[in-house]
Amino acid sequence: MSKIFKVVDKNGNPIPSATAFNEKTKTGYVADFDGVVKVYYKDVDPIKFESMGYKPKVVKAYTQQKNIVLEESNEALDPVVITAKKNNNFFWKIITGLVLGKAVYSYFNN
Repeated sequence: MSKIFKVVDKNGNPIPSATAFNEKTKTGYVADFDGVVKVYYKDVDPIKFESMGYKPKVVKAYTQQKNIVLEESNEALDPVVITAKKNNNFFWKIITGLVLGKAVYSYFNN
């Protein structure tokens, strides 16, 4: 069976890309831009709804609820720093096109 839910915040605003996870069948679903998600289930499967910045909520699939209201979470994320450095190995040269350009040139000029 399947059911359509709408994942919203406390003000009724949709939560795009919220996830719904059937904990019994281990199947996940993603809400669209309007917070609408279609979930496939069997009778009493627990469905866990989550989204970053919100507390997760678990409901039974047979619930009469159509709107799933997620509460905001007060947890802060740790900062992530991404750095890159130039690398002079063979694969870096392929990526930057130095070796690839020479290979293409020699292929067409032979």
